[in-house]
Amino acid sequence: DNLPEINQMHRIFQRVKASPPEEFYNSIEVTAKNTLQQFSDHPPYGIFVPNKKKSIDDFMKLSFSQIARNRLNLYIGNVESALDLLKLQKRLLMNGTRKAELTSWWLNYIDRICAHMLQST
Repeated sequence: DNLPEINQMHRIFQRVKASPPEEFYNSIEVTAKNTLQQFSDHPPYGIFVPNKKKSIDDFMKLSFSQIARNRLNLYIGNVESALDLLKLQKRLLMNGTRKAELTSWWLNYIDRICAHMLQST
């Protein structure tokens, strides 16, 4: 049902992964570092002062663009898992396995209902 949308997302993610928007990733780094610098220059009221410098230094060491890349890879993995699941379901439908499972379930259900009706009369 969602196969076209999932395929489209997969193509988009693969295109971005193959040719990463470096300018975008650079802007993430610049924006994050500027925000951290502003935070360092003007800390919010109530911040625990003894840890302030270490916390900001720890954040400054982070690669925010790498976090964005990792998130993209996570989404690619999720989309690929969804595609694999849909392919498996399709294969089960095409080879008759799913039909056999449904038929067996229905026959068992009918058998239980009939047995219940016969016992109640």
